[in-house]
Amino acid sequence: MCFCYLLSPNSGLAQIGQEEYDDYGDFSSEPDQLDREVRKVFGRFFQASVGVGTSIFQGGHGEAYAAGFTLNGRFVYYFDKSWAAEIGGHYSTHLGQYNKTTQGQTAQLDLKIKKELIPFIVGLRYGFNHSLLSRGLATLNPYLAINAEVILRRESVSGSTNGALAADQKAKFGDGAIVQEMAYGANIGGGVEFDVYQSIIYLGIDLRYHFVFWPDGNRFFGATERRGNYFTLLAVATYNF
Repeated sequence: MCFCYLLSPNSGLAQIGQEEYDDYGDFSSEPDQLDREVRKVFGRFFQASVGVGTSIFQGGHGEAYAAGFTLNGRFVYYFDKSWAAEIGGHYSTHLGQYNKTTQGQTAQLDLKIKKELIPFIVGLRYGFNHSLLSRGLATLNPYLAINAEVILRRESVSGSTNGALAADQKAKFGDGAIVQEMAYGANIGGGVEFDVYQSIIYLGIDLRYHFVFWPDGNRFFGATERRGNYFTLLAVATYNF
């Protein structure tokens, strides 16, 4: 009789069992609310960004070329809350001049060259998990990245006085010549992103250092070598899907 009482619908024990699921509820069917719930559980997923800024050469390229204009596009796919794949590219243009002859030479050198670069990148990004950061750092949405690069280079020559060049380079870099080549490299860097609209639109800054193996890096134009890595500094707008 006591056993029957405990199992009856009016017993306190039965009521406790029934109340275990009182807080259960379905996911919201409202699109905006559902988006917020998914973002809370899964974090970032897919991002598309566009950046504009400058690229600055070092080494021999830094002596010959001024800082240039850079336009960047990038897609980021997050595997989880921290790790992601990056794919993208950018366009850079630089104006340069070679007008230094090697010591002891009498031949003149005055080459004006417009250099255009189109690197394609693929690599990894690490976006710090917000739960492991202080509130101040979390608002910056910091990240680090490393990528491999394939770089298309196009050089347009004008105003050529190239008597100081090696014989095989005189025709190649004559007045009006267009020289197209490919290089390989890698970049490493990172950035920060500020949430400006409901974790959907971010504005930030991206800084990368690009290591490049130029096909003619062992050449000298006058006293200036043809090698040099470069920085890119970009202001970036990102849409978070």
